[in-house]
This record gives sequence, structure tokens and C-alpha cells, in this order.
Amino acid sequence: MTPYDELAELDPELEPVLTATGRPDPFDWHDGERTRNDPFAGLVLHISSQQISTIVAFRIYDRLAAELGGLPDPAGVAALSEERWRELGFSHAKVKYLGALARRILDGELDLNALAGLPDDEVRRRLTALPGIGNWTTDLFLIFQLHRPDVFPAGDLALRHAVGRWLPSTGISIPEVEERAKRWAPFRTYAAGAFWSSIKLNRTT
Repeated sequence: MTPYDELAELDPELEPVLTATGRPDPFDWHDGERTRNDPFAGLVLHISSQQISTIVAFRIYDRLAAELGGLPDPAGVAALSEERWRELGFSHAKVKYLGALARRILDGELDLNALAGLPDDEVRRRLTALPGIGNWTTDLFLIFQLHRPDVFPAGDLALRHAVGRWLPSTGISIPEVEERAKRWAPFRTYAAGAFWSSIKLNRTT
């Protein structure tokens, strides 16, 4: 029995969205091979994506990667001047967040590779202790970098709207979606994958 089969049993109302989207791989991150499975680069891209469109996030991330000659790394990120950051298109807040992340790694206070061996709650505790990293950014890291099966990023507005389209009896506020998502444990990531795929499906129909 697959996780999607389990989901359909846990909440039969999910069956239409699971069928429509073909039960996608929820860990398939369409970043155009930008981060190449590097946890630091992945987290840089997630932070870059905060409160802007994916297209714009890719654009400024690509400028950063070009500036650093390839994958962003902590030393390269820490060495950039604020003026250069702004020329690359990053907001003052994101410059602060990315600089703090790079310094914590360089100082040995944070080991992103070690997070793979920790439970979700501990990963969340360590990442959200950093400036500018909240639940949404951590959720994306847990899903796309650590491939955790039971994460639902209720802070993602587009994802909540997708839930509202397929499950109109469920409200789209964060608490309402989080409460509904409790039914989908321990496969909440798979539910997220289906709803995210439904957004793309809606754009092409």
C-alpha cells in the first residue's frame, strides 16, 4: 500500500485531488537543478523565495550564483557587501537573514548536513532559532532537502487556496488547514504534493 493509498483511506475526500494529479512525487522539487541537492543552497533559495514569486526568486538566486561562481556557499555569502547584495536584487531583510545563516555555519554553530539525522521537531527548533527562518521556510527544507514524509506547509497561501478549492468545507486560514491536515498524518507531505500539483493543473486547464 502506497502513502497515497493510505491517505485516501485516512480522508476519502482527498481521492478526487489524488486522482486528478496522478499522485505525484512530493519530493520532486522543480528548481531547475539550481541547488543540486546542496542543503545550504536549498535553504538560500527558500529564504530568497519568501514573499515573492518563484520566478523572481529564481532570478535573484541565479544572480547570486553567478556572482559566487556556482553554488552559493557560506564563505561566499558572508563576504558579499550589503551594496552588492542590493545590486543583486535582495531586500535588506533577506541580506540580514542570509548573512546570519552563513555566519552561524562558518562559526560552527549550525551544521546543515547533521540535520538529516535529527527528528523533524529538532530540525524545526534549530532552523527557526535563526533570524528570518520561520515555519514555512523550515517546512520547505524538511520536504525538499530532507525528504520528510509528514510535513504540511500551511503557511503557503497558494497551498491553502488549493485546499479550499478541493475541500470547500475546510476554511483556508492557517489554523483551519493545519487542523484538517492532522487527518493526513503521517503522510502530510504527500497531501501537500497533490495540492501543489493541482495548482499547476489548474493553470493548464
